[in-house]
This record gives sequence, structure tokens and C-alpha cells, in this order.
Amino acid sequence: YYDFYNPEEVQIVAGHIIHSYFLNLLGKTFYLLLDGEKNTGKSSLQNVMALLQYNGCFIGKSSIPAMVRLIHHLQASINLDEFEKLDSKDKMVVTGILNTGAYKGGTRSLVNMDAKGNEANKIIIQKTFGAKTFSVNRAHFSESFTSRCVVVNTIRNRRKVKSIYAISSQGRAEFQELRDMIFGYVLKNGRAIVAEIAEIQ
Repeated sequence: YYDFYNPEEVQIVAGHIIHSYFLNLLGKTFYLLLDGEKNTGKSSLQNVMALLQYNGCFIGKSSIPAMVRLIHHLQASINLDEFEKLDSKDKMVVTGILNTGAYKGGTRSLVNMDAKGNEANKIIIQKTFGAKTFSVNRAHFSESFTSRCVVVNTIRNRRKVKSIYAISSQGRAEFQELRDMIFGYVLKNGRAIVAEIAEIQ
């Protein structure tokens, strides 16, 4: 579904998928930034990840309100496509989530508005912690932000790959089986993995 140019990036992506299942044990996450030109497979890779992550979701530019609710209620693993095409209001929402969502307990506060756009004097606290990936040209983020990301540089396929958009019901069943295997492995070994990470740090 995606042709990795750098084999090390396979490990990075696999690690990001697996860590989404035990974020609350880790207490923190890392953001994965897919950086590349148009038609280099960024969206395809994000769709693959969404099928394998804990509560994985692929989010387009028209789905920002849904993304906010998915993170708050389900701690969804978000794969946001084409950040640079968001309007200024949605970019502000996403940036607020990014600034607080890398650590367990992260939240953002906002004032609720009524139907006429007036403040309804009600403060809403939204949870922001969760695994996140972004497909973007990195120039749209500041250096201070990209320094907190792991960057995967996407390039055009050198080999023929299957289309994730034409996946069959059998293919979806295979993804679900792999997802179940990841979940079971983490249930059994999650605490041991976290302990090993702590020793490395």
C-alpha cells in the first residue's frame, strides 16, 4: 500500500501504530509528520495506519469538529490530511490540540457560544491527548514544533503498490485481524515494553 524508501521509516511507523495502544501507560506520545510533495503517498500511508491504530481515524480538512470530539471521547488516533489546506480558524483549533496533546492529562479550554455566536458563559474542557500524524509540507509548521516531531519524508513509489482505497472486504478483515493481534500483544506485554523504554531513557 506504500513503498518505503528508507527501511528505518518502517520501524518508525510501526512503532507509532503500536504505541497508540498503550499511551496511557507511557504518559506521552510523539507526533509523526509526513512531509512530501503531492502524490507521494502521504494520505495512503495515513489510511493504512488508521486501519491498524487504536481507534484510528483518517481526518480530512472538513472534519475538524469531528476530530475534536473523537480525541475527547475516544482518545482516537488521528491522521490529519493536508494541514496546509485548513482555514485559519481550523488551524488555530488543531494548533491548540497539538500544543497540549502530547502528554497525558492534556486539555484545551474554550468558551461555549450560543446559536447567535454570543458567549454562553460556559467553559468547556476538552481532552487532547492521543496519537497523531499529519501530512503536510513541513514549511507550514514552525521549527519549534517540527523539533518535537518525527519526520517521515515521502517520495513517489518506485514499485507498484496496492490501492488502500480499493481494499476488499477480505482485505479489511485481514487488517482487523492484524489490529486484534497488536491489541492482544500490547495487553500482554505493554507494561514490560514501558519498563524497557524507561531503562533506555
